[in-house]
Amino acid sequence: MDGKGIQENSFNSILGSALNFDPTVSKYNTVPNTAGTFGYSNLLLSEIFNPLTKLENTYNKNVGYKLYGKGELQYDVLKNLKVSTRFGYTKYDGNAKSFTPLVFYGPLNVENSMNADGSTVAGKHNSVAHEKASNLNWTWESFANYNFKIKQDHSFETVLGYSMSKVSGNTAGATRQDVPFNSWEFADFTAATGNNNATNSNALSGYYYQYFRRNLSYFARINYDYQEKYLASFTARRDGSYAFGKNNKYANFFSGSLGWVVSKENFWHSDFIDYLKIRGSYGSIGNENVDPLYVSIITGGPSYGPTANSNGYTFGDVFYPGATVGSAANDALRWEKQMQSNIGFDMTFFKRRFSITADYFRKTVDGLLFTPSASLYLGTVPIPTANIGSTKSSGIDMMLSYNQNIGRSLKLNTSITFTTVKNEVTATNTDGTAKILGGYYFNGQSQSVTVFEKGQTPGYFYGFQTEGLFQNFADVAAHATQTGAQPGDIRFVDQNKDNVINDLDKVKIGDPFPDFTMGWNLNLEYKNIDFSAFTYASIGNDVYRAYERNANYTNKDRMILARWTGDGTTNNAKTPRYSFTDANSNIRVSDRYVEDGSFAKVKNLQLGYTLPTKWTGKAFSKLRVYVQVKNAFTITKYTGFDPEIAGGILDTGVDRGAYPQARTFAFGLDIKL
Repeated sequence: MDGKGIQENSFNSILGSALNFDPTVSKYNTVPNTAGTFGYSNLLLSEIFNPLTKLENTYNKNVGYKLYGKGELQYDVLKNLKVSTRFGYTKYDGNAKSFTPLVFYGPLNVENSMNADGSTVAGKHNSVAHEKASNLNWTWESFANYNFKIKQDHSFETVLGYSMSKVSGNTAGATRQDVPFNSWEFADFTAATGNNNATNSNALSGYYYQYFRRNLSYFARINYDYQEKYLASFTARRDGSYAFGKNNKYANFFSGSLGWVVSKENFWHSDFIDYLKIRGSYGSIGNENVDPLYVSIITGGPSYGPTANSNGYTFGDVFYPGATVGSAANDALRWEKQMQSNIGFDMTFFKRRFSITADYFRKTVDGLLFTPSASLYLGTVPIPTANIGSTKSSGIDMMLSYNQNIGRSLKLNTSITFTTVKNEVTATNTDGTAKILGGYYFNGQSQSVTVFEKGQTPGYFYGFQTEGLFQNFADVAAHATQTGAQPGDIRFVDQNKDNVINDLDKVKIGDPFPDFTMGWNLNLEYKNIDFSAFTYASIGNDVYRAYERNANYTNKDRMILARWTGDGTTNNAKTPRYSFTDANSNIRVSDRYVEDGSFAKVKNLQLGYTLPTKWTGKAFSKLRVYVQVKNAFTITKYTGFDPEIAGGILDTGVDRGAYPQARTFAFGLDIKL
């Protein structure tokens, strides 16, 4: 498919440019004989562009073919013994092309590759890149089921088996500069004319890499049932993965559960409670969601993608490609083990109209897998994935449902869910003193906003706490030493009381995880009309507003209209004076950028109508038409576009300019022959 969109959550995203671009610039270019369709800034130097210009000059095409299938064989060996084998596969071949044209962003922009008159900036080139990818994934599992009874009351179900899987593939790519006419229509590797020489050493380059991973697992399970009153289950697994270090390929995981259906007991007599089951479980599972780690060498590759590098040297007038380490291995990497215990009950009451399910859970994660991120401007060999520590979480999970037929024509089904979770880091390094930084973003300088630290919420916001604005020089003199501070600047809290504001004064300033979440499902049917709705709410989560740029002449949030302009004008620590130099570093990580991200969302609305059979005749057994709205609307106090900012353990809640979830309108048909 062809595409001109970029969807990301990064400091230079299209949405980030839309929020921060020079507000004095008109939509279209109105300067005669100047390159470009859309307006440009005469003041901005780099990284922030007219988003329309960026979209217009983003060209991608990706065509892929997927073949997949599955098969299963079963054989009854004995009366109660069945053997099964299943095989599934997916084959994908893709062919992608992208074009980076020459662009004029503005007279002072250092990222220009085109001059205002349409000529090429010296040393700059357009380029076309081609990439072909091929991969094959398959899974094969075989198992035996043996079910039997002892004296009719004791029922057993047993399973014993193994599974294997493999993911393999390869990707080859090449890039070439100097596409004729700076045009997507001519953007082809064979049409580009760039050749390697002393002045253009990156004109022609290519790369090739291959990957694979293998898994092998053995498993067994036994379920026990006594008169449908006493229930027990036990599962054992031994999982192996190629992703881990040579001494940690395999790990064992066990789980078990017990259940008691109290309402089946002879002593149970209740006209109100129809069914009551008490249950508990404890078990472990493994996580291997990492790429296999190995040391790789890459040579003379492109300036983008998984093997990005520009290694090489020029001797005379000839460019000779070089090589570098492209990835590193961690032989100590091991399985992430997740252990969880639950205790709860299931109950229906009032003639099965109401049902309630409730659980108290406790989960620990040992050997948490994490790939560290470096500063946005730090060019190094990628840091390998590591087991950075352990976490624990606990909470309550509940669901209350109501199901009732009202009269002959109306059916009502609705349910409410409620979940609380408390998260805590229980270990990092050996002595528990390590602070692992993350959540990097750029606002005049590269900064980190999140921390993984023992005794705290994983990925909490870490920075300076504010306490109003300096109103005059007397305020500045009376406060702890704060380099560069002047009246109108933010006053930061001296947490350790050493009379100096520095990094030792950073504290927890926010938590991206909610205090609790809620959901509401509603389903109604009236004769041939049906309606469904789903609403979701998150309460207590914070968002760090990281999409603002501190460059001079960028667009600013409306809060700047209430900025400090003199003694006593404002004292809310959110809108300091405007400064072209910002000697006080008002843009440092602080609670100034932390907002309440609580929200309620109507995630889905659907209205349908099933046509009467007399209209459809014998052509269809059922024909239903419906209209649907996804992400209908959001209720929140967050000033950004969307408070639901997902991410890894150190990126959750950090809004770098993330695209909001799209509101989608749909019309459809459900046909049953």
